[in-house]
Amino acid sequence: MFGGIVASGLIGARQAAWLEAIERRIKATTAMLSAMKGIKMCGLTDILTTALQALRVDELKISKRFRRVIVWNMLFSKPVIHNLMIISTNRLQVLAPL
Repeated sequence: MFGGIVASGLIGARQAAWLEAIERRIKATTAMLSAMKGIKMCGLTDILTTALQALRVDELKISKRFRRVIVWNMLFSKPVIHNLMIISTNRLQVLAPL
């Protein structure tokens, strides 16, 4: 239970960081698309594509931190035995023949 309380305190900060990363990527994508003619004329397409990809990778790293906190919160907000029973039940459903 204590782990869930600690994790829930981190959720807001991690989600805010993830949303900021999304905003940065969308802002850069919008700027690139609005100036596409000039970008192509200057031959900057590859450079800016690489920069946008780096923003996406950064966004995914930040989202992973947020998702880990969410999973941590879900695991420890209920008794651990209850969660293990749910996981085992789901695993049996997946392994059951059709």
